[in-house]
Amino acid sequence: MQGTARGTYRTTGWRQQEYGGADAGPKLTLAEKDLALEGGLEGSAVGRSSLVTWGTGSSAAIGHVRFTGRIGGRSGSFVVEESVKGGAGGATATWRIVPESGSGELGGIAGEGNWEWKPGVEQVSYSLSYRL
Repeated sequence: MQGTARGTYRTTGWRQQEYGGADAGPKLTLAEKDLALEGGLEGSAVGRSSLVTWGTGSSAAIGHVRFTGRIGGRSGSFVVEESVKGGAGGATATWRIVPESGSGELGGIAGEGNWEWKPGVEQVSYSLSYRL
């Protein structure tokens, strides 16, 4: 079975802490987030990322997000590796489902996707192509 899940998510929790203590150069931050998803992915997610933010306001992040809920009529959870690039004009990211991370009816899930956020918009649009 394969398909593409499209929808939106909103951030329901955000926590961050700076680390590295550099006086010059980019700022390093560890961020944790909670998400509520609607559309082709129905459920919730938690994630943790390491962010690099430059003085210009541009940023990049790498992290992992665990989704728990339903996709393609099946329930379970899986983890994606997330790579984010952002700035004043918004942010974009790519997702890659981590091999062997699926559980429940989502065991064996594979795929990739992306999301895009625009400033001033509460919800983030996502797309995830998957194979089960």
